[in-house]
Amino acid sequence: MTIERCLLDNTAKHLKRHENVCGAIGELTRSPEIMQTRVNEFEKCLSAMKTYINGDPLERGSQRSILTSGNFKNLLTFRENYHDLELGSITIASHMSADGGRVSEMVNSTFEAIARYANSGEWEFVTKTTDSCKLVSGLLIEGYGELLEQIHEKQGLARSFVLAFEEVLVIDFPDSKMFKDIKPWMIAERNKFGDGLVPNLLPLYSPVI
Repeated sequence: MTIERCLLDNTAKHLKRHENVCGAIGELTRSPEIMQTRVNEFEKCLSAMKTYINGDPLERGSQRSILTSGNFKNLLTFRENYHDLELGSITIASHMSADGGRVSEMVNSTFEAIARYANSGEWEFVTKTTDSCKLVSGLLIEGYGELLEQIHEKQGLARSFVLAFEEVLVIDFPDSKMFKDIKPWMIAERNKFGDGLVPNLLPLYSPVI
């Protein structure tokens, strides 16, 4: 089973009560490249995040000032609190979930949690987002954070992962479709990011005069 099929099947199973989600599943089934592109971008960003956490960021060429630039406020916090955790891979997780076992249970538990958050209104983007591209990106990022929290059983890990991941996405992949999808949500939460990162966001939202 491909990762795209795994994600679509679990989304349909747990979120089918929401009309916008059903519409998105239909569009994604007809145009699989939408999800494929975002899965690939997610994996690239996750790989870069691992390098920042586990490697020497001073070796990253244009990002030599990572430790002092203020760009990675949340990434540095994540590295301090969770540097010993295995961040895994969304592709590996999907393959392992198809074979049963603990990962399969964690994936199912993650989608059950997403359904609870959606039904309670805590995750409004799940029920209110009609743009399939944005919905995919939101579910990939927020959902993977929830999966990590389920696996490692560390409260607060999910939110910390999401904010750190978004910082890497903005700085390293500003031209990605995934960043384009989530940038309205990031600007709405700009107070959660470092002073060095905010200027990278604001020009994208400046009105044309």
